[in-house]
Amino acid sequence: MRWLVILVVLVTLAPVAEAKKLSVWAGEWEYRFDDRTIAKPELERLLLLAEHGQIIAEALVGDAVSDLWLHRKDKKLGEWATWGPAWVDEARKSLAARRKRLADLEAMTVPSQLEPVKTYYIDQLRFYFAREAAAIEYLAKPDLAVLRQPVGAVDPVKACATQIDAVGRARDVEARLDALEYRLGNCLNGAHAATYPRAAWKSFLAAKKIREKQHTELNGP
Repeated sequence: MRWLVILVVLVTLAPVAEAKKLSVWAGEWEYRFDDRTIAKPELERLLLLAEHGQIIAEALVGDAVSDLWLHRKDKKLGEWATWGPAWVDEARKSLAARRKRLADLEAMTVPSQLEPVKTYYIDQLRFYFAREAAAIEYLAKPDLAVLRQPVGAVDPVKACATQIDAVGRARDVEARLDALEYRLGNCLNGAHAATYPRAAWKSFLAAKKIREKQHTELNGP
């Protein structure tokens, strides 16, 4: 008699990791995600690039030209020759320190979906820093050639020639400051107007299965 020998092979399957539904908050914004698609530290790092992120706001804190203009009535601008050079030195140092944030952003690695968002923020910072630098140098030494240099992707000569001429006609520091910050600054801002690449951000959320929700009720009545 022949015996049929049946070999039974037991296969031990690795347990399937259970999904953990987690949330990360950024102000009034909640992000619900599955930690199998993205780790919490990685999501927290990339939230810097959200439309409501603080990249631009934090970079502009310390803008010496804007601060001087806002408080111009409290400053003795008629005595600029006595304290202006020291102000210029401090303004340059402040700008140099904040430009490190631009270098950090340029070196930041991001998923492919977020490359347009990263580029948007880099362009924004380059513009604002270049605008501030030009104003500082003009206050240091009134030379319209400084204001005719490109500001980010904006050509001031083409976009704001009238406003540059207005700065050149100003004959005292207060008038120069007002023309720089208000007239020329607003013109440059308008010429630079850029739109946040929301579609790219939404593509990233979809790829990582992240749910974004704004809780406006947290703002109170």
